[in-house]
Amino acid sequence: MPYEFAADSSKVGGAGVRLVVAKADRRFSYRQMILIQRFIKPVWFYVIGDAIDRGDLPAVQGWWKISCVTPRRITVDAGREAQQNRSDVEMGLKTISDHYEELGADFGEELERRARDAKMILATATKYGVPLEMLWKPSGGTFIQPPVVDTPAGA
Repeated sequence: MPYEFAADSSKVGGAGVRLVVAKADRRFSYRQMILIQRFIKPVWFYVIGDAIDRGDLPAVQGWWKISCVTPRRITVDAGREAQQNRSDVEMGLKTISDHYEELGADFGEELERRARDAKMILATATKYGVPLEMLWKPSGGTFIQPPVVDTPAGA
């Protein structure tokens, strides 16, 4: 762990701060990997495997395949890196699941959440007979405008 990160960063400027933060981030990522491989996965295998052996849980196919989501990575230039991440995903240089992983989120959960949100937006636009664009203006993808339903005043 760099001394400047842990104790005194007052004498470090611009590029030095980026270097110190990058070194600290590498150390954190390494420690997270160690925790996942040597603690979280073995504990998962033991606890869930034992519960399956005792009959407390059903043996689901692939129960041993787990993924761990770590906290968001430390950064100095969050705005610049966020823009670069969006560009990398858009260009196919990075997967969407990698992008969410770097944010400390699970891709499957985020995808489900986005689908629920989109469904609610479409349903609300239909329910109140308002144009979809009044509730949300998607920049990517195409949504079919829900049919306008006349509702009595005050409904």
